[in-house]
Amino acid sequence: MNLSDRRTASQSDGIGRSTNPIDLFDEWAQIAVAAAAHAAARATTEQVRSLQVLGLELSIEWDAPAWESVAEAWRAGIFEAGGDYSSDARATALWDRATSAADLPTALWSRRGPMERTIGDVVFAVERRSPAVAEHSMRDHIETLRAALFSA
Repeated sequence: MNLSDRRTASQSDGIGRSTNPIDLFDEWAQIAVAAAAHAAARATTEQVRSLQVLGLELSIEWDAPAWESVAEAWRAGIFEAGGDYSSDARATALWDRATSAADLPTALWSRRGPMERTIGDVVFAVERRSPAVAEHSMRDHIETLRAALFSA
């Protein structure tokens, strides 16, 4: 499923009942936690390797926009590895709406250290095929994201 397919699918599924970015983020977070658990259970060897490479690439990026692009590719990879494309489409739309007012490169760059650690924890859980640990690690990652995006 390509990006335009995801956006088209999301426009017809009732996303947008709330306009509050935090509510939208919370709905995205529920899907992200499930996707991480599903990825740990279902990811192919190639998908795991891709997540590992993206996680490592984050640590070598020294430019905020490039770092944010790699982080976005990692998030997309988790959803793809989870294999639930309808949830992927919904999550993409929710993420876009929840973060539309944010300067993502700046917000995420300022917390890159903790985010790289939590991303690494999720990747490790997926690699070890541990859905429960992946779920827990994704919750930790989400709290780091929440702090980056919504704390004053």
